[in-house]
Amino acid sequence: MKICGKKVAELTKKYGTPLYVYDFNKLHEKAQQLKNAFASSSVEVDIYYAMKANCHPAIIRLLCGLGFGMDCVSPGEMELALCNGVMADKLLYSANYEGPAELKLAQKRGVKINLDDITSLDRMLKSGTPEIVSFRMNPGRGKGKFEEITTAGEKAKFGVPYEDTVSAYKKAQESGIKKFGAHMMTGSGILEDDYFIDMLGVFLGELKNIRDAL
Repeated sequence: MKICGKKVAELTKKYGTPLYVYDFNKLHEKAQQLKNAFASSSVEVDIYYAMKANCHPAIIRLLCGLGFGMDCVSPGEMELALCNGVMADKLLYSANYEGPAELKLAQKRGVKINLDDITSLDRMLKSGTPEIVSFRMNPGRGKGKFEEITTAGEKAKFGVPYEDTVSAYKKAQESGIKKFGAHMMTGSGILEDDYFIDMLGVFLGELKNIRDAL
């Protein structure tokens, strides 16, 4: 077996085990395929890499060099991204039940904040009022390759319940925030094309409800 033309047996003999070997040619190829798939002449598209998948500094630098933003879930990931060349405006902080200290740090660093709950807004506002904020919305249903990676629906811990999203954005608007984003995470490991089209329709429908109400 070879990786980038190097025999695995020789690599383990030289470096020992356990050993992690990354094929940067393959990473570059797959990243470019993803960029090409979402390329558009009419809509600006940014792709954000979930650092929770693998936060090796070399991988962060590679993807940053290709124009990718980073999605991080902890202060450690946020600092790691910033230290490896990711600009603050290309960094999305999407934590779960964020504490006051980390929300204060995210504001200090100037990164985009994606709130997971209405109560997170109250904690964030104690540190200041950012120009833009996003909420992660739970559409009330979701799926995953297996139950443990289903990140939406009644049993999922992530996101503002869809019936409360208008209230969340209204509260943020009344607090003085001027610009808004929106986020929805419905599950991992899903390979059914129609599922994403269906959930996109749910997402856009909820955005229309928010716009009409506010």
